[in-house]
Amino acid sequence: MTIDRIRTIAVIGTGTMGRGIIQVAAAGGLDVIAYDEKPGAAQAAKVYVEAALSGLVEKGRLGAGEAQAALARIKVASAIAHVAPAQVVIEAIVERLDA
Repeated sequence: MTIDRIRTIAVIGTGTMGRGIIQVAAAGGLDVIAYDEKPGAAQAAKVYVEAALSGLVEKGRLGAGEAQAALARIKVASAIAHVAPAQVVIEAIVERLDA
């Protein structure tokens, strides 16, 4: 698979780094599937990204339509199996060996 064929990525882990990856990927036009083992964490990440995109709109760095489109590209997965459609999976979990 070549990079130009990648349309959907999954981000596993939605802490600080995961949220940043989700935002940049969605704003760049990729569909993103966000998953976190902690209940509610992936949805909280989407809310955080929405606020960050709104801030960029307020500063004039991003159009409102672009922000809405980026947010629409973010899907929250309730189970790890739901990330299967992704062509690329990015792991951004806590840096603990047992995890």
